[in-house]
Amino acid sequence: MNNNSLTRQDVEFICRKNGFIISGYYTMASKNFSQNVYWANPNTKCLNMEWTLILNDYLNNTLYCFKIPAYSIKESQIKYKGQNKSLIDLQIKYNDNFFQDKWSSIYFEKWLVKTINY
Repeated sequence: MNNNSLTRQDVEFICRKNGFIISGYYTMASKNFSQNVYWANPNTKCLNMEWTLILNDYLNNTLYCFKIPAYSIKESQIKYKGQNKSLIDLQIKYNDNFFQDKWSSIYFEKWLVKTINY
């Protein structure tokens, strides 16, 4: 399996096999090839529902699994993707134990519930 191109189905299988159930709104992001961030553009609707975020560190074969409760992040805290007010520009710093978003400075570490080595 080429770990830098895991599909959503691969990630779901690995998580399920390791006892982590993906539920609610689901976003997967891998480490960016050219920058030290995990990058994704989830829809802003994820802020108002349970949100599962999976970060794939393909360099170390590790999945970081987060469960973010509904309304934990306010829309006023996030940065939009350009002029598109329905997408979040999420760029979580790579190799940061606090999983801080580059734009909003939100620390995702408090929502980390499982780390899976694959």
